[in-house]
Amino acid sequence: MFSVKIFNSKDNRTSGFTKAIAKVVRFVKDNSKEEMKILSDSTSFEVVSGGSSYNEGDIVTELLIKKTIVLSKNDFEDESKVISYLQKIDNFCKKANSI
Repeated sequence: MFSVKIFNSKDNRTSGFTKAIAKVVRFVKDNSKEEMKILSDSTSFEVVSGGSSYNEGDIVTELLIKKTIVLSKNDFEDESKVISYLQKIDNFCKKANSI
């Protein structure tokens, strides 16, 4: 399972944010061969690929690697900062997929 969660309230979702999310979805899709789900609520947006493949009674261990990448709302107007932000996400997705 692979997940990218972005915290941003619905009030702050600008057209720049929406374009960036579309690229994040593409990164996850490109780095995962599994089915994707997109979840959104009033505080966050999450892209999840894959699912659980275990049987009842199995011992299940989930490991989590967490990286936090922050971009201020005002930075969505600066294309170079958005590109840097997206490159960090893409790079992390590629590295996480190789694990």
